[in-house]
Order: sequence, then structure tokens, then C-alpha cells
Amino acid sequence: MFTSGVDIKMDLIKRAPLIFLALILLGLVFIVLAVSIALSSFYSYRLPGIEGSGIEEAVVKLVNTLVDIAVRLGFLGITVWAGSLLIGHGIKGLKSEGKPCEGEEKRSEEKPESKMREEK
Repeated sequence: MFTSGVDIKMDLIKRAPLIFLALILLGLVFIVLAVSIALSSFYSYRLPGIEGSGIEEAVVKLVNTLVDIAVRLGFLGITVWAGSLLIGHGIKGLKSEGKPCEGEEKRSEEKPESKMREEK
């Protein structure tokens, strides 16, 4: 009925490559989505008509257009950044598969040095 912590940990270890591949796939989806939105916006963009009775109206329309473009670029930038982070962590996880954790490596490196000091 109840599973022990060791069983859960072993189950996660067995599924780790799938999790890392899912991270890579999700990152690729984010980047492809951002590229498709950027291309769609690029090909469907129309220059706004800056017509008005005065300079104030023209400036307001221009500022509104620039803010709209900045928000879209910000969204695309954040999406690509998130996708690249997911891909990076997925690749890093696949590379470290089967290697000891960083903490374990540090502990194993410290032991020989402390033994050498004791021998002197």
C-alpha cells in the first residue's frame, strides 16, 4: 500500500532521461512558438497611418505603436529565454546522467586531502 522513499527515488532515477528529454522538447516548443509568432507578426504588420489634426495626435499614435512593438518583443524575448533555459537544463541533466551528484564529488575529493594531512 505504501511505498518507501527508496522505491520512489529509484522510480525517479529510471524516469530521469524521460524528464530531461521532456524539458528539451518543451524548450524547443517555446522557441518554435516564439519564431512562428514573430514571423506571423512580421508578415502581417501594417504601418500605422499617422494622420491627425495636430502634432499631438501624431505623437500619441506613434508612441502607442512603439509601446505595442516593445511589448511584443519583450514577450518573444522572454519566451525564447525560457525555452533556452529548459533546453540547457535538459541537456545538462542528460550529460550528468549516471555521474555522482556535485555534493558527492566534493566529499570524495576532500577525503584524500584530509588523509594526506593526517599522514604528514
